[in-house]
Amino acid sequence: MKKNLLFIILIIFTLRSGYGIWKLWRTRSIVKDAQIRLEKTRLENQKLTQKLAEIQSEEFVEREAREKLGLGKPGETILILPDQITNHKSQITNQDDFKPNWRLWWDLYIRI
Repeated sequence: MKKNLLFIILIIFTLRSGYGIWKLWRTRSIVKDAQIRLEKTRLENQKLTQKLAEIQSEEFVEREAREKLGLGKPGETILILPDQITNHKSQITNQDDFKPNWRLWWDLYIRI
């Protein structure tokens, strides 16, 4: 009887210890995943901080104003040049294929 009771206590102790070890192992895995996500977030935060510093610089603001808005400093003359065309033949239209604008609208909407 004492041996059976001792055996049962030993089994319960082993099961509880095993459960504690499993729980500790699982918690370690969760912590490791959280550390990986934290490191990725820190790297992303660092990149965004650098981008913010770049965007807030006067050079960036001036470049954007010039390139996208066509603005310049007082006294400057802004020239807007067309993009260079590498194939000049594509700009030449065949007179046989030429349709007046009214005909293009007619074909688009009426199609008779």
